[in-house]
Amino acid sequence: MSVWFLLSNQNVHSMTTRAKSGISKPKIYTASLVSVPSEPVNFKAALQSPQWNQVMQDEYRALIANRTWTLTPLPSGAWL
Repeated sequence: MSVWFLLSNQNVHSMTTRAKSGISKPKIYTASLVSVPSEPVNFKAALQSPQWNQVMQDEYRALIANRTWTLTPLPSGAWL
């Protein structure tokens, strides 16, 4: 491999690319198209929101399906 090739910023192959042709498309960042409800202040408020309740159920199902978490009984003397 020649030193010229290592120091050159230009490709020597014949492939035509968008960059070589001066074609570019700017990245456009947009907000999510899905409406996200505000974050509940506690668990009880989350249960009252249908959206958050669904999200919690989906998360629980994913944890069980992936076997990354198991539901265990509360220790004696524990309270909710």
